[in-house]
Amino acid sequence: MRPLLLLLALGGCSMATVDAPDTEASSLPLLPDGLSVGGSFYGGGTFEGLTDGLQATLDDGIDSGLSAWTYYLEWSDLEAEAGRYTLDTFEQSLADAQARGLRPFVNVTIGDSEGFSLPAGVSDPNDLDDPEVIERFGKLLDEIVPTLVARGGMILGLGTEMGEYLDGDRETRETYARFVDAARQRVHTIEPRLAVGVTLTTGAIRERSPTYRSMREVSDVVAFNYGPIPASFVVLDLEDIRRDFREVLDASGDGPIVIQELT
Repeated sequence: MRPLLLLLALGGCSMATVDAPDTEASSLPLLPDGLSVGGSFYGGGTFEGLTDGLQATLDDGIDSGLSAWTYYLEWSDLEAEAGRYTLDTFEQSLADAQARGLRPFVNVTIGDSEGFSLPAGVSDPNDLDDPEVIERFGKLLDEIVPTLVARGGMILGLGTEMGEYLDGDRETRETYARFVDAARQRVHTIEPRLAVGVTLTTGAIRERSPTYRSMREVSDVVAFNYGPIPASFVVLDLEDIRRDFREVLDASGDGPIVIQELT
């Protein structure tokens, strides 16, 4: 049975991995076999500030089988200035998730649907493949990967829904792919079992977009976000939703499915 990791948010989300049919299926060796249902705090919140009501909702979810957790943060949240790490919140959030029996999926959002999010000293996304920038991020990975794995992490994401503008910018897309590839290699020297990937939209995978094809070459996992709600804000018919998922599965081959956001 192919692994399925579905992450539903307190505020609305989930995650998924995809393999092209002509490539070897990627795996999630740190994720136990079977269905895994998770959640997240929409917008990158933490366990620390939970109201009584949200804590009760979370407890109900855990009692019902909630077993995974998505944690979003930016590079600058971990390293505001080159070589100066701010990891207390990151480490506490992972400890809090583990204490609740939740396995973390961390996405360091180098970029999202609105553009790149880079720390001080990295102003241009086309500098991401500069050896000094790659080494700077590599040293950050040296700091965070052991903690992530020790706290039960199974995936490290490096961006969300960037295809809309990368599809039309080949230079930046190729630069970003080299950055992801270098980060993946660094992670695998630290912990070969930790999967590394990016998250795209369902449409990017269904259409085999340029960004999907590029990211598939350099990732263990290509996750996706899915919201069956077009601009009209009327939920799609069930058959349309089934079609969308059939097309994602066709693109996925035998690989695991990881849905980062299911709205």
